Amino acid sequence: VLVATTLICMIAFLSVASWALVSPRQKPELICLVEAEYMAPAIPLVRYGLQDGQLIRSLSRSSLKLVEGISRTTADDTGPINKQFFEHQLDQLQGDTCVIYIAAQGVSDEADGYLLHRASHQSQFGSGFSLTDLLAAIETHGVKNVLLLLDTVRVDRSVQLGMLGNDFSYYLKRDFEVLRQRAEKEPDLPNLCIICSADDGQISAPPPGLATSPFALTTAYALQGGPGSKVTKGADQNLDGRISALEIAEYVERAISDWSLEHQQTPQTPFHLHLGEDFPLVFVDHMVTLDSVLAHAFPPEDKKKKDASANGTKHPTQENAPAEKK
Repeated sequence: VLVATTLICMIAFLSVASWALVSPRQKPELICLVEAEYMAPAIPLVRYGLQDGQLIRSLSRSSLKLVEGISRTTADDTGPINKQFFEHQLDQLQGDTCVIYIAAQGVSDEADGYLLHRASHQSQFGSGFSLTDLLAAIETHGVKNVLLLLDTVRVDRSVQLGMLGNDFSYYLKRDFEVLRQRAEKEPDLPNLCIICSADDGQISAPPPGLATSPFALTTAYALQGGPGSKVTKGADQNLDGRISALEIAEYVERAISDWSLEHQQTPQTPFHLHLGEDFPLVFVDHMVTLDSVLAHAFPPEDKKKKDASANGTKHPTQENAPAEKK
């Protein structure tokens, strides 16, 4: 047991040390965008959106480099999530690889899917950030490898919004297919992996007892190098010591699908869309657990009690969290 523990510690140390030797341009950069509150009263809040943003931003303490000064997690930051703001953030990237996390209300009308920003009108979704513009911005801004995490399907239908059904996931697949067909003629398009938190007819919502979305927690676990108790069932599928975008996608899909069947009355099955080649993101860290991910993002209760009271929420716990494979 002592020998095994020593070996695991040595592997974790060597992984961190080897990553430190990677040039800054090769280190993945992180953009975290959360639109938690809306001015229009009919648009629901993104429940625990600020906590999700804090959880994802904590990844900058691991293998990912947070793009400072442009990522936002509160309504008081630099601007709404729209085309201009998003393109400005992409302009700030210095490396070849980035992870983009977006938590916002994702809705649809008869034309497209949209990410609503805080000033969006409740009856004019076209004023939001369309999926067409989102994918076009990623396509044209010169980043070689992009992992796009969309925790955006937070409402299925809403009479107040005049939306009898939310086809956000459908339009995401449709717009991505247009991009894929264009890639057949233009081979220089970026390698792109998109993971959406829920499929058609489903929603992504945190259950009671877990003050963060299962999607945010599971992706944070994988992006910190969490392998699960058995590496073959964790995010590192090919046992090369690194976790790629597709491995993260497959892991998140499996973990949340299994969790939803056990803890929810309705299924939640994330799906991924992939264009181009797979690309590595982080090294496996055998010391990472769901508990350590939460502790990393949220300091002890005595240090954060004031902030939690101000938000009217309690701290995340591992209760009802997507379980690590044992």
